[in-house]
Amino acid sequence: MKLFSNPRARAAFSSTLLATNCSVSISAKDAGRTTAKNWPCSHKSFPGAGVYYEQGKLNEAIQSYQEAIAREPNFPEAYNNLGNALREASRPDEAIACYTMCIQLQFARPQNAQMARALQANPQMAAMQQAQRLGVAYNNLGGILKMQGRAAEAIACYEHVALLQPDSPEAHANLASAYKDAARQDTAIASYRRALQLRPEEAFANMVHSLQCICEWQDRQPLFVRLEAEVRRELAADRLPPVQPFHAMAYPFSAELALKISAKYAEYCAVAAARMAVPKLPHPPAHRLQVGSDE
Repeated sequence: MKLFSNPRARAAFSSTLLATNCSVSISAKDAGRTTAKNWPCSHKSFPGAGVYYEQGKLNEAIQSYQEAIAREPNFPEAYNNLGNALREASRPDEAIACYTMCIQLQFARPQNAQMARALQANPQMAAMQQAQRLGVAYNNLGGILKMQGRAAEAIACYEHVALLQPDSPEAHANLASAYKDAARQDTAIASYRRALQLRPEEAFANMVHSLQCICEWQDRQPLFVRLEAEVRRELAADRLPPVQPFHAMAYPFSAELALKISAKYAEYCAVAAARMAVPKLPHPPAHRLQVGSDE
């Protein structure tokens, strides 16, 4: 699953802070969304909506997608893209309804003449495209359910993706992350290892964290040597490292490295907050701590 447009980012902003590998150089609007290219011809029927979405004009994009659905109520791609816009507009329940409708329409989609010709010409390719489209929708639905803490439902979505795309490292990495959220560490580790078999650089940081959670210390030192090298490489490239600040405090990292990790995540969160027009949080007046004070 690529909820970020950057190839090194693998989770939505909720997972957002679950050991992602995203680049801080990407625009915040790219975070947690599936790009239109995953949906062939998805914007041809409503190009204005796509432009609004790219510009971050979510209200206009939502209205345009809704108008497209009114014109063509059986167009699953429109529901998927509307769900993306609603998710970024902090309307999760409506987004979930859109992703669900998208999946239902994908399964019920009538075979029109064009689709019938494609299926007849290349059944394997047609099946792969259908699996990819369903995988995108299930990934999006799983991501927003995960953000809401609905771990069991998110796992069910990611399990569908792994069945649809068994050779996708992202599918297994996202499934593993959902298992980890549900405290199913052994199952998570198995899925992380499957992702690493398919693509060695995928999901390594998350697997190390799950191993730490179950106190699996075999090969601990070389694992953390490799993890530290990956973190420093990402920081040197001005990208968000694959280790969260709170995890870094539990790892055998130096204070200097933990501080750099925290600073990079703070920078990323500031970009995301600005993109979402989140106002500054009110803080109480600053005052010096007094000896013997409980405050």
